[in-house]
Amino acid sequence: MVFITAAAAIGGFLFGYDSSVINGAVVGIQRHFGMGPGQTGFVVAMPSPWSTRSAANRGCSSARPA
Repeated sequence: MVFITAAAAIGGFLFGYDSSVINGAVVGIQRHFGMGPGQTGFVVAMPSPWSTRSAANRGCSSARPA
């Protein structure tokens, strides 16, 4: 039970940290690349599904070589 609680707490911390970093970068991304709101939303949203897919393909087993 302690492991599950610790994993959830760390996951919540990392999600919040990631959200604050992305939130701070949005204005810079828009200005630097001259994007509109739709394009910026797409660029900001894409790393999340890609990272999830990449992690799922890699698997959780440490027995497999990286």
